[in-house]
Amino acid sequence: MVYEGRSSLGFNLKDLSINLPGAFFIYQHDSGKLLFVNKALVDLLEYDSEADFMKAVHGNTKGLVVSEEYEQARNEVKAQLPHNKKNGMYSLDYHVETHKTHRKIKVHTLSHMVHNEYFGDISYVILEELPQ
Repeated sequence: MVYEGRSSLGFNLKDLSINLPGAFFIYQHDSGKLLFVNKALVDLLEYDSEADFMKAVHGNTKGLVVSEEYEQARNEVKAQLPHNKKNGMYSLDYHVETHKTHRKIKVHTLSHMVHNEYFGDISYVILEELPQ
């Protein structure tokens, strides 16, 4: 695969953030700090803007997962990663709560943990709503 710079592709990260179908986010693995969220995630959780979303969840995955499931989700990640050390992949099911209607939505996530020279271990996460 030949590297193509952003300018030669004709789109950038903002374009992907807005137009890629499906919710995704990137977070710092150890701290849970959210580094990036896309519009589909903000819309799914019924926030008016990314800034409103980040403020409400305190910029952390701990504010994203319903509180009673957070520790269980973290423990599941810790249990899965040693078995998937080569590829850094893990998946989870948990609930998130919408902002405006306060509905609990069950979601499935597929995540890929990699090492980043600036942030350390980070996870790229695709999130999909599961049927109720």
